[in-house]
Amino acid sequence: MSQYKIQPIDKDDLPQLADFLHESIENFRDENPYGSGGGQGRSRDTIFESLQRSFKHQTQIDPTGQFGLKLCDDNTICGSLLFFPQIYRFQNQTYRALGSGSFFVDPNARMQGFFMFRKYLASKNYDFYFGNTCNTNSIALWKNCKGVVVPNSDIEYLIILKPAAVFEELVLRKNKPWLSPVARTAGLLAGCLTRWRRDIGLKVSTAESHQQLAQIADEVCPLDLMTADRSVDYLQWHYPDLNSQSKNNQPQVFVFSDQNGPQGWFAIDYGQRGLRQQINAARILDVVWARKQYSFKQILHVIASTLDKPTDLLSIRARPDITLDAKFPHAYQRQLPAPESAVLSKSDIGSEQLNMIVSFATVDAV
Repeated sequence: MSQYKIQPIDKDDLPQLADFLHESIENFRDENPYGSGGGQGRSRDTIFESLQRSFKHQTQIDPTGQFGLKLCDDNTICGSLLFFPQIYRFQNQTYRALGSGSFFVDPNARMQGFFMFRKYLASKNYDFYFGNTCNTNSIALWKNCKGVVVPNSDIEYLIILKPAAVFEELVLRKNKPWLSPVARTAGLLAGCLTRWRRDIGLKVSTAESHQQLAQIADEVCPLDLMTADRSVDYLQWHYPDLNSQSKNNQPQVFVFSDQNGPQGWFAIDYGQRGLRQQINAARILDVVWARKQYSFKQILHVIASTLDKPTDLLSIRARPDITLDAKFPHAYQRQLPAPESAVLSKSDIGSEQLNMIVSFATVDAV
């Protein structure tokens, strides 16, 4: 008979944890190919490097806190729930938040996942808790524990830059692969009508340093939203190598400026989407900009103009400060299988208010 134990994760667990997460993520992608991650996978070594960065970041932010919980059967990891302590800011006040992610439990130990989640919510000295990579199972746990879903977190916006591969995906999902050549031809013709790559007078350059990004974010992030404190430590955690190229499977970060200086920055990564992995996709991981000077639509044109030429599709998850209406050209709302974000507040701001003002970046969990 199995004897499950829920224990804190320590640094020595990271190699075995990387093995467990890699296998769990691959299994989840096979069963749920249409999450907002777009079907993009990561190697075991990439996951291990991410765990090492996260562990280092956490010990800097909260040296006495836990990195997360592991579920063990004897000495074998069969469940995980990682913690992500972060600083958020709202109206010039600071809030301590504890995010959670990489929540996987072997099917035969699923009930233990509930106990792991309750232990996470019992962590002390935090103003609120959040999940930003939820699925159908974990969002139900949040609701059962009095968490509140973030509105529109079940929506992903897709901006079609080159329709050919996307049209092919439509016929593949209808189980009509013989129509693929026709769909691609139609997409090529329709592509003549898309005009996303246009100049609006903003200069785009590669980010120079984490200090530069932190300063820009401090200047332009809105005070009326609960936003992550994009400090140098936070940025080094998520974007360790600002000089990396997409071929290294690392995000790319760009700064855009006008005659008055920097007006914001954005981070993107690249991957393949679609049943045949035929769609060259870019994903916006984070974006901050001077809202009084520029609309989000203008910033999207800047981002689209920066992407590699083969890119077919640009995506971004909805959040309280990012919405696109149905009339937005060549943009579509895709309904996700379940809401991906939820919050539970223990501060002066109630959960029902917090879920309306919290503004996550896609990378706010690993």
